[in-house]
Amino acid sequence: MASLDLHCTGMPEAWSAEAGQRLAAAAAALQLDQRFESVEICADDLGGHEGAWCHFAPGVATNRPRLTLFCPLESFGRQGIAPAGFFATMEVWEQQPIPHPGGSSDFSADQTDRFVHHQLLLARDLADGLLRQAAIPDSLVEAMLAAWSVTVDGRLRRYGLPGYDLSYRRGRFSRLFSGAGVLLPGHWEIFQALWEGAIADFPAVLSAVRQLPRL
Repeated sequence: MASLDLHCTGMPEAWSAEAGQRLAAAAAALQLDQRFESVEICADDLGGHEGAWCHFAPGVATNRPRLTLFCPLESFGRQGIAPAGFFATMEVWEQQPIPHPGGSSDFSADQTDRFVHHQLLLARDLADGLLRQAAIPDSLVEAMLAAWSVTVDGRLRRYGLPGYDLSYRRGRFSRLFSGAGVLLPGHWEIFQALWEGAIADFPAVLSAVRQLPRL
């Protein structure tokens, strides 16, 4: 078995060990030792944004890349926002530092499990070329990431691993594609196909996104 270096930085000391255990379990479940030389979660204290920024760098000791996930610290706390993708919704200079949480009691194991599994599987898709970010038209980036996130959590459910549940993912999908907050039949058919894996590969998901009405 290949070795995999794991690191959690930018967190309160009380959180680092717990987050590291969650990261190790997720990395093992997703077999990331076959894809990456190292995985680092780098948390910051800038609130007001969702998701994570994924960075790949060449490996130092192997031909496997090194993965770094930059994300808000609140992704791991009980009051954090469940992430949806890899892009911040505010410019860095518009964001304000949030107060550091207190002790380990503020850490949410369940929330961390959902976040880590979702983001690592999404990163694995990028590394494996399943999600081809460069091939997504600029006008469809937000919609494509929302749709792909549905496939990610659908797969995690089928694998029996932590992820964002059907109601959460359906709610985000509905808010993006329907101003009234209600999925129309056409929305629901595509969403369900994404969730269940009937629409799964990149060309099929991109084609489905092009069909989704934006109300």
